[in-house]
Amino acid sequence: MVQTASLVTAELVDRQEHDGASDAAVGRLRGYFAARVAAAAPVQGLIIHRLEDGLLSKWVGGGDQLGYDGSREAFDFHRTHVDRGVHISPPLTSALSGLWTLNVSRRFDQPDGAFAGIALAAINLDGFAAFYASFDIGAHGAVMLAGDDGTLLVRVPERPALVGHSLAGNGFLNDHRANGPAAAARATSQVDGVVWWTSFRRVDAYPLVVFAALSEQDILAGWWRSACIDMAAACAAALALGLLGWRLAASIRWQRLAGGSAQRNEEQFRLLADNSTDLITQFGPDRQRTWVSPASKRLLGYLPEELIGRDAYDAVHPDDLQVFTANLDTLFGYGQAPPISYRAQRKDGSFVWVEATGRKLPDASEYIITTRDVTQRKEVEAQLHQANNQLQRLVMLDGLTGIANRRCFDVALQKEVRRAARAELPLALLMIDVDRFKMYNDLYGPSAGDNCLRAIAEAIGEQVQRPADLAARYGGEEFAIVLPETGAAGALALAQRVREAVRSLHIAHRGSPAGIATVSVGVAAVWPSREQGQSVQDLIAMADKALRQAKAAGRDRVCPDAWTPCFNEAGAETRHTVPELAS
Repeated sequence: MVQTASLVTAELVDRQEHDGASDAAVGRLRGYFAARVAAAAPVQGLIIHRLEDGLLSKWVGGGDQLGYDGSREAFDFHRTHVDRGVHISPPLTSALSGLWTLNVSRRFDQPDGAFAGIALAAINLDGFAAFYASFDIGAHGAVMLAGDDGTLLVRVPERPALVGHSLAGNGFLNDHRANGPAAAARATSQVDGVVWWTSFRRVDAYPLVVFAALSEQDILAGWWRSACIDMAAACAAALALGLLGWRLAASIRWQRLAGGSAQRNEEQFRLLADNSTDLITQFGPDRQRTWVSPASKRLLGYLPEELIGRDAYDAVHPDDLQVFTANLDTLFGYGQAPPISYRAQRKDGSFVWVEATGRKLPDASEYIITTRDVTQRKEVEAQLHQANNQLQRLVMLDGLTGIANRRCFDVALQKEVRRAARAELPLALLMIDVDRFKMYNDLYGPSAGDNCLRAIAEAIGEQVQRPADLAARYGGEEFAIVLPETGAAGALALAQRVREAVRSLHIAHRGSPAGIATVSVGVAAVWPSREQGQSVQDLIAMADKALRQAKAAGRDRVCPDAWTPCFNEAGAETRHTVPELAS
């Protein structure tokens, strides 16, 4: 939703800087705003404020639903900051609708670079709440969205009284700042005292932090049920043991007279072990089982006699064998070992997660290991890990086209430049721009424009065949393709296939001389180890320059950068002359 608002404001800034503030331009913007607000569901309204003679003077579209004061903070911020990036204001309540909104704004400048005003999009925070409500977080869990300064924006379940207040004193935010962009922690909610296991991550492209929390009560609910059942069984066993103890009293007295105290103690131990739900195993110095409790049938599917005499390692998963062996060495060396978790193989071939602790028997050379089932706990841990991975994946995809977004592109290109320099391999970059797209939007409307971008993104993605190649939306109607281990000849061939694939879509465009939607492609290829000082910014600048040359030459064509080299099989550098590629 924030990304949608960011793209809309970027487009408004572009329109404002190119069209100006004439009455005709304002009239066109009013019609455009109405259509854009209707097409972008999360966007509640759009505003443009211009600075004329030192005063805020002109605004159009959506402002009557937001009120003037909603943009004052954004206007003051951009007037004192030359950065043209996105600014997210603190949440506020609309004076007319009573809804919480979040303002996303950008600065636009006069031709001489001086501050000219802002473009602002207001997001209805109810859209975030509806999205977060779709996650299964249990009866006491929570999902929250907060600003980087700690201001709470959205909370599910809803707590209207907390929205807009700072979480600066909350342990969550302190952990976030101390541990970096992502972390996990156990904490207690300051609102209702619920103990949470929480995972949180900072959204790199925006000053936002996302929290996902599952309550310890919900996580352990199944364990508590099992514990109650086990407790009831233990009580029944204790009662049975009491009755048996009464009957054993006479036998104990007889054994004392006979001097059989050692045998009596062993029988008592066996009796307790037989009634325990945990698996108790006794080992000798040779690490072979000498005695196994009946719980082996429930936990592993084996009868005790099937395990006696077998090696301690035979039921351990191969991937956990090293950890188990080290723990067993500690037990034999020090007489006790800390708890460890590992996967144990059942008789049917399946594996179950168990936790084991060991101690040496007093006055003996035997060792006891107690093992219990912890599969349910491991499943809960896996669910938390999966939820964290899903949140991470969502911030790497473009919300409109479904391909990689700008953040993913930046990370991938930086990694490939370093890898190419280290391995002395070529690297190519394609910059792709949809020709006359603003005119397309004016003729067919924003909704058709979005559909056009989706279709073109899909066509571009179909041309990317190798796993290491990456197609991404660079911004607005621009796309990019990163091609590792690719020289100029291969990059130019792929660029031509992309151009032809877009033409084959036959997307009608009355404003294009071809009558259909087309793209222009700029190509740059480098060999970082030979191009001394080559950087990510240099490669992007080369491809962007080639793209502008393609558009200046008439659009609907592929153009390489003037200094894009080719390399022959021997590795010698040559210069590539490209004929006219437009059909």
